Amino acid sequence: MKHSPIREGHARNRLKGLPPPGRAPYGYRRGKDRYTIDRAAAAVVKDFFEHFLLYGSLRGAVRHLAQRYGKKISTSTAQRWLTHPVYRGDLCYQKGEVVRDTHTALISREEAAQIDRLLRRNHRLPPRTAGTCRSLAG
Repeated sequence: MKHSPIREGHARNRLKGLPPPGRAPYGYRRGKDRYTIDRAAAAVVKDFFEHFLLYGSLRGAVRHLAQRYGKKISTSTAQRWLTHPVYRGDLCYQKGEVVRDTHTALISREEAAQIDRLLRRNHRLPPRTAGTCRSLAG
């Protein structure tokens, strides 16, 4: 089976650690061979991360961005920002491949680990675990 030249070029770029095709994530600009930090947008993203780390509330951090910067994002976008490898200095490709330390990170590895812990702690329980008719059954 013959692969398309575009896919082969993307695979070569992946091996070189170049960013995937498409727009750069919010807070970054596309440089020649890597993402570079967009100072104005990166300040917004950093403030979002700091607010989330301080209070542990996703919706609170989203409200903070809307009040302080007038930047309205949905909670699902905010969730994606928190878990996306790009903000940790890694590149993420289409099939979930992650190449580590390819550009300047907006959050450190320690902050990223803290965010993961907070998200795990805030993770909702499945709907069946707290059902009224089953909660006292036994």
